[in-house]
Amino acid sequence: MEEIIQNLSANPLVQLGGFVLGAAGVVLAIIFYFRSRRISKLRFGYITRSFVEGLSGALDGLEVIYKDEPQRRRFG
Repeated sequence: MEEIIQNLSANPLVQLGGFVLGAAGVVLAIIFYFRSRRISKLRFGYITRSFVEGLSGALDGLEVIYKDEPQRRRFG
């Protein structure tokens, strides 16, 4: 049995086959790694809402207070 293993390990075709299989395994491992990665991109959204927009003459005397501070009324 040892003689068969020594003969196979000395055979250049077996050595070449082992090298090719090893290199193919490394290449496939790299390909599968990059294909399985999830790429996250930072995304955000910004929406503003005005509750008292365009009501300059309609609501005289309206005062908006946030955290005990009066807020200025902005009109379009």
